[in-house]
Amino acid sequence: SSKVPPAVHIVPSVPTVTLTIRLNGSYTMKSIVGINSSFDKIQSDLASSFNLGTNQLKLTFDGDTLTAKDTPSALGMENDDMVDATVDKNLFNKAVEFANSKKKT
Repeated sequence: SSKVPPAVHIVPSVPTVTLTIRLNGSYTMKSIVGINSSFDKIQSDLASSFNLGTNQLKLTFDGDTLTAKDTPSALGMENDDMVDATVDKNLFNKAVEFANSKKKT
């Protein structure tokens, strides 16, 4: 009988969820985040994506403001769930320009 090699199970080191981030109700982008990442980290990463300070970006999910300690897992978030990000309208165009310049073509 031929030997069958043992099955290899590749487990991602961190379970993730792909969220849709909607900035000021119009500009959207996908963001892959760890399901147990706190929203202070996620907010910080998103602010960097838009070249904004963390305090310039407000995040909400289903109408509720996300707190620093919230996690996608605790909120039961699933792939393609929408997180609304709000920034001052005077910063919006520059934020979108910056995000678009960073997108991989």
